[in-house]
Amino acid sequence: MDNQNNNGVPEPITSVPTPVEEAPATSASQENAFGPSTNTNTNQNQGVHVQTQMGTKKERETFNVDELLKSFIGPNYDKFLMRPFNFAAFFFTWMYYFYRKMTLYGIIILILQGVISYFLIDTPYAVLVINIFCGFLTNKLYANFALRKINKELISSAGKSTDFVKGVCSVKGGRSIKRIFTTIIWLFLALIPVGMILALLNLSTDFKNLINNFEFNVDDIKFSDIKLPNVELPNMEFDTKYSGYLVVDKSVPVKDKFNVNIPKVFKATANNDQYNMEYSYRSTDKPLGACTFTFRAVTEFKNAKNLITSMQEYYKDKNATPVREDYINKFYWYGFNYEEENANIYYYATTNVDKIYLYTFVDEKKTTKACHDYAANLLNTISNK
Repeated sequence: MDNQNNNGVPEPITSVPTPVEEAPATSASQENAFGPSTNTNTNQNQGVHVQTQMGTKKERETFNVDELLKSFIGPNYDKFLMRPFNFAAFFFTWMYYFYRKMTLYGIIILILQGVISYFLIDTPYAVLVINIFCGFLTNKLYANFALRKINKELISSAGKSTDFVKGVCSVKGGRSIKRIFTTIIWLFLALIPVGMILALLNLSTDFKNLINNFEFNVDDIKFSDIKLPNVELPNMEFDTKYSGYLVVDKSVPVKDKFNVNIPKVFKATANNDQYNMEYSYRSTDKPLGACTFTFRAVTEFKNAKNLITSMQEYYKDKNATPVREDYINKFYWYGFNYEEENANIYYYATTNVDKIYLYTFVDEKKTTKACHDYAANLLNTISNK
């Protein structure tokens, strides 16, 4: 019997129909499901309307979209409809999309944040553009996402009961903290082979460079120096012993090869030139109140460690400290210090390609603590140009 109001006028059905699913024919007089109906029954089950066309022996179910959205979205259904801004998506961006099972959206957001952070690293607030985008558009994106998923399930579940379709929607939608961790793990595992390929490509390039810089001299059976910057190479020749005097290498203009951040209180001495950097600072007007540093390339030695070890042996009767090793600004430095009658002397040496560079700091006995601190501070500023 048709649904009618008190005046005998049929009531319209306000629900949304799903795609047609044909039931097995029970009569030879079967008609098209959208043809005239001789007997229509309308039942209501928990807010979901079901229309059955009995005259054609076929069934069509129509569902209340709001009810299916409620099942898909979960407890926060009203928030998605009423609130224009999603604070959870604003703060957690791609993690919130994984949490809402929108995996592809989350991966896209993650990639965009990475790209913006890499190319706009000097603009710390640039990444907030993504956060604001997520805050304002997530609810709309999720609603469209939910409707597409629901429509897909209606097509694949035609002829199924209302409770069945609502159950499928709740499983496909909803929230999942587990999804966050599983997606991150999946992405990590997917990036492992990419990282291995990039590492192999980089290793191949380094190997080619190593081969190109490698030479073999048949005449004297010596290997040429392989051009690896700032790396101590095995010394093929014996260094001489330090005898208290070093010669400045006039073939190396240290000012053109190195950056040294010289404080304004230091003034160039008469010995300062492009081959021998020498600056002095008088911290007090009293005698023996100055500190002086020099930086230059030296001859005769081929290995910084051998030079410093030989110098430490030479000054061991003047309370020379043990040789120490430091790695500063991509340089391996070997150093020690000893005491003269009127000053403390600090020596540091490093090997750069095939040259030895010596840093010397003389701290006279009557200087202030500020002058003493410059011994290490100046060394820390030396870097390649």
